[in-house]
Amino acid sequence: VAERQLGRLDRGFRDYVRGKRTTWDEPLRSLWVVGDDWWQAAFPDSNAVAFHGAPVAGGAFVARGAVHVLAGPSQQLNLLFARGERGFYSLAITAGYGVTLFEHTYEGNQWRVLGRGEHPTLAGDVDVPFVVRGDGRALAVEIDGQSFRFDLPRRLPDEIVWGVGAQAGAAGIWKGVRVGPPGK
Repeated sequence: VAERQLGRLDRGFRDYVRGKRTTWDEPLRSLWVVGDDWWQAAFPDSNAVAFHGAPVAGGAFVARGAVHVLAGPSQQLNLLFARGERGFYSLAITAGYGVTLFEHTYEGNQWRVLGRGEHPTLAGDVDVPFVVRGDGRALAVEIDGQSFRFDLPRRLPDEIVWGVGAQAGAAGIWKGVRVGPPGK
């Protein structure tokens, strides 16, 4: 009786779920979306990583918003971009230090530093505005009134998969973040 009564509901539910697209892929949790705020916290011994389900087309992107790094054992949040089969780039925003650009390669879990920018007055527990522009092999970062430029080892792909992360032991809030093609 239950199968007869619920069978149609089951098919309908499966069709409904197949038609939906997930907004975030969280290979390492935890991310909570609350309106325009994205709360992210990493466990003490594991990073938090979330990639957005809608890539940016065209080989260039602009990410803007504010980041609020909470006080804790680690104070590093990461803007992730250009995820592909080999890996991705990570722009680390660290309270009390500044920014570091990494290239992460999946094979061997390799992290290579591509550049650093000191900004010792970059504070935690406050909203810090940022704008990140990527085009081809160029990356321009404006954070809390200071600018940095980096060269990427490879051109950005035509479809730029992006995301956010928190270093092990870190937590913070991504506020009003918008990621899209230049000019939007």
